[in-house]
Amino acid sequence: MGNLITGPVSEKSKPINEDEPKTPLIRNQMRSVEIYTKDPPSHEGKIEMVFPIERKCGVQEGPKKCDFKLMVLRVKNTKLERDSTGQGGQLVYDENDVHQYIYCPLHGPDPPGPESWK
Repeated sequence: MGNLITGPVSEKSKPINEDEPKTPLIRNQMRSVEIYTKDPPSHEGKIEMVFPIERKCGVQEGPKKCDFKLMVLRVKNTKLERDSTGQGGQLVYDENDVHQYIYCPLHGPDPPGPESWK
């Protein structure tokens, strides 16, 4: 407790970093939700849950555009089947009921996760 100063606060006292210039808050632009409607590629009869497509992102970042390849995320829709008590149950996945969302690894959509993209 050697440097503790007590008493009223004067107008001369200011926060430590007030003289430093404030940096602007930079936020990347986010893509809107897009649904991929084409058939997914399959390798040896298996369909990947995440795969790239040939389209580029194209979101404007200052003087240039984003050139990341877009990705497709396949999400199986879930349904809750209740048990006989009605209090619990388990999630059931249907292999044929799948949504395909297009996203950029850098520009989203935001917030991440298919639950929020619907």
